[in-house]
Amino acid sequence: MGVVRILEYSLRLRNSFTQHPFRYGNGVLSACPQALVQATIECNGKIVQGYAADCLPPLWFDKSSHIPYSRQIDDMCETIIHTRQLLDGHRGFDNALDVTLALESAPQRLVPENKLLASFGKSMLERSVIDGCCRAEVASFGDLVVNGILCDDRQISLSLDSGRSVNASLWRQDSRSASIFVRHTVGMLDKIWDDDTRDETVSLQLEIRKSNLRFFKIKIANREDEDVDRIVQIAKCIEMERGIEYGVTLDGNEQFSCFEEFLELFSKIKSIPALQNFCSNIIAVEQPVSRQYALDSMYLVGLAQFASQTPVIIDESDEQWNSFSQAIDLGYTGTSSKACKGVFKSMFNRQIIEETNHSLGDSKYVMTGEDLCCIGPVSLHADLALVSFLGLEHVERNGHHYFKGLEYLPQHCYADVFNKHRDLYMNVEGIPCVRIKEGVISLASINNNAFGSAIEPAWDCFFAPEDWDFNTLGID
Repeated sequence: MGVVRILEYSLRLRNSFTQHPFRYGNGVLSACPQALVQATIECNGKIVQGYAADCLPPLWFDKSSHIPYSRQIDDMCETIIHTRQLLDGHRGFDNALDVTLALESAPQRLVPENKLLASFGKSMLERSVIDGCCRAEVASFGDLVVNGILCDDRQISLSLDSGRSVNASLWRQDSRSASIFVRHTVGMLDKIWDDDTRDETVSLQLEIRKSNLRFFKIKIANREDEDVDRIVQIAKCIEMERGIEYGVTLDGNEQFSCFEEFLELFSKIKSIPALQNFCSNIIAVEQPVSRQYALDSMYLVGLAQFASQTPVIIDESDEQWNSFSQAIDLGYTGTSSKACKGVFKSMFNRQIIEETNHSLGDSKYVMTGEDLCCIGPVSLHADLALVSFLGLEHVERNGHHYFKGLEYLPQHCYADVFNKHRDLYMNVEGIPCVRIKEGVISLASINNNAFGSAIEPAWDCFFAPEDWDFNTLGID
């Protein structure tokens, strides 16, 4: 019998509301439930609770606009709950990695055809087991990876559609640092310039002034001149506030039916004299092509040539363990790390990037840190612990400025946050809000506590799915 056993697994929800709407592609987030799972596990003879969390956003895991948001939430909850059943019959596991690999090899009878959604359900169980192991061992995620307790150095072999095989272990080089740069999201409804109106929406200009931001993520939506005009204003704002040295990623959010459509937009962007410096500062282009076509060579004309100069990464298309390697065969030059898509999968992809770049003697392939609008004190912390260990220089963070800190939690939870993560949060009108100073956030308490969190979540303040009502969100 293995040293890790899953004894119980439960899901609860609690409403959260944004300060201002967040538009990405066709989705607009103004209110959503925050999902919290609790796994009771036995690890090396100790029985503990481990936790994982994430928001349940509209039109991200499933971009089918004909499916109402209420149904999308039901689908996300069902996937989370049913994922546990994939492990029925397993009596125990050698470590947390064994749990994840068992989920990957299990018959998918209880998981929807949407593979990205399925990976979300698996990641919630995976993260709660990782957190439970950390709490049982009273040690951090990074320490347990390095010491071979959460995972080991086994080679994982995958077969690709091309017939090529991929063999790699997980990334286990401890690359934790004391802080990480924030890559600030500029959503499609975000104000660019500060003004004297009473609109409560915080502008990009004010955010740069307040936090001295250096990295940015800009949403585009295949709107031709509208996108170009907006980027002109964004670039002007950034360069006026912080000069010509900065980094940006462009996020297509699957808004293009083929890569040639993206090239048409990019050629317009590049033709604008005022955007020459902006274009030279592009770090990567993220998932421009709809996942329906993103891994089909027929729809990727021009990708390889473009990506040889500017990295193009997959995000929503990173559904399975072999997705990134399949993407490499098609000309992509990177992928994203997002805890909601799988922790150990990110570590596997990170190792592939390291080995491939080493063999080329180049840094052609990249990994970016991305966000699911995650907020603390569970989801944000786990994602930060992961990107810290991976050694990423910057990570997209947006939950802190679309939501007002941890306002969604009862006030009695705040003191624990301030006491145990005082480096990560500051007090804003009594509410714990992420502290960004000189464009960076501290990772000190993240690196040293369980799966990033020293806090026992307020489980009793969340609602069982059957007791939660979509109408309480107050949206259509």
